[in-house]
Amino acid sequence: STVRAIKFFILFLLVETFQLFSVLHAQNSNASVDRNSIIIGEQIKLVLTASNVDVKKYPIVQWPQIPDSFNHFEVIEKGKIDTVSKNGVDHYELTYILTSFDEGSWNIPAFNVLFSKRSPRNAVSLRTTSIKINVYPADISRLKNYHDIKDIVQTPKESDHSQTKTNS
Repeated sequence: STVRAIKFFILFLLVETFQLFSVLHAQNSNASVDRNSIIIGEQIKLVLTASNVDVKKYPIVQWPQIPDSFNHFEVIEKGKIDTVSKNGVDHYELTYILTSFDEGSWNIPAFNVLFSKRSPRNAVSLRTTSIKINVYPADISRLKNYHDIKDIVQTPKESDHSQTKTNS
């Protein structure tokens, strides 16, 4: 009957919603850095993590696709994914080395980690946190070998009689 079909459909939606909630609750993704302030050109270690991943039910479909440069940051190095498995649950870490050559306060944006929910078209997306990084100018006042740029100094023009003459 129609009423029975509607009840079944509502039950199905509740089960799917509960499963989705349990996936989001159990698995998590995060981003962290080794420091929040650098001098121009210094390096930051950015670590993306995915924890409590049930590899049988909800494997990772896709890691964030981070471009070579973004939001005033440049990627110097992308590491390999480190995996630790324990009791059918995995913990993943992906490390990036970043730098910035722009003075200011910049955000490393939130990135998405996609988890499968039985099929890639029903993937669940979990966002990492956004992180603020302060980039300060280099302090060169204490460098011994540093020589400031000076203005051009005009030298007096030599007179004609000071030129050496050749005897023939």
